[in-house]
Amino acid sequence: TEEGFLLAGDTTRIEKLKKALENTSIEGGAFQITNVAVVSVQDCTFSNLIAKSGGSISFKLENSPFQEFSSFTLIGSSFIGSMALLKGGAVHIYDVKDVKVLGTNF
Repeated sequence: TEEGFLLAGDTTRIEKLKKALENTSIEGGAFQITNVAVVSVQDCTFSNLIAKSGGSISFKLENSPFQEFSSFTLIGSSFIGSMALLKGGAVHIYDVKDVKVLGTNF
């Protein structure tokens, strides 16, 4: 991404992050996640983020060897004013096997 983070690897855990920008990114206003098997986002706040897909977070595993074992967990987080130009106003998740969202405000 131009202003956010690009994450790649086996496992990623993001906790207690407060990301507030008024930026435009191609994929994931705060995070573009690719080729990561397990992602956990907990107790984070994302504000005023804009992207083509996934206003705050984009997690895509298209043609990835991690697809079969992939999971995305989102717990106790908030998305305020996040928007996407095409898909996933706050979060865009594609080709991920297991998705859990608990106690999160959109």
